[in-house]
Amino acid sequence: MKIKVAIIEDQYLIRSFIKEAIERDSSIKVVGEVDDAKLALSICERFSPDVVLMDICTNNNSSGITACKEIKDNYPNIKVIMMTSVPEITFIEKSKKVKADSFIYKDINPSDTIKLIKDVYEGKSSSFLDKNKENFLDQYNLTGQELKVLCLCCEGKSRKEIAVELNIKEGTIKKHIENILKKTNYDRITSLMIDIVANDLILPNIK
Repeated sequence: MKIKVAIIEDQYLIRSFIKEAIERDSSIKVVGEVDDAKLALSICERFSPDVVLMDICTNNNSSGITACKEIKDNYPNIKVIMMTSVPEITFIEKSKKVKADSFIYKDINPSDTIKLIKDVYEGKSSSFLDKNKENFLDQYNLTGQELKVLCLCCEGKSRKEIAVELNIKEGTIKKHIENILKKTNYDRITSLMIDIVANDLILPNIK
């Protein structure tokens, strides 16, 4: 039996790319797609998807966060994966509050997207990407400066802004981020940020 997926994404090219990419896996079938989160509930009513890929910001200023809450209120067994291209850390906490099952940035590669869909469908993923909280940061031997850089990244600051705040060169910030990724075995800083913020390992001071 194929995993039925619905895609809520306002950009046609991105929506088409996601559909083509995930349907390369023979166990996944896209049963519905729309560009407006306000239509998400009707898509669920019509097609009964197993998993919904939900863009946070869609056409007509519709909120994927609001749509996720409506789906979970009416169809609690449908899994919802929130997605965005905006590096806004507060989206993670907002997604958790409406009981989204996972959260990704759109720069995730297709194979990881497919794996996440399967994991969420099979219940292998809890609310968000699972990591052991205990000594999560200490076990990677991050230096004090690397930890400062990571915290500022989690506040949504750019490399340039971090460099100004820490009074060091932007190239040094780049090197710190490279070292952080090597130590933690992450491919992207955004993926690491999702895990540590979603699991309350770092509480960003977001204004």
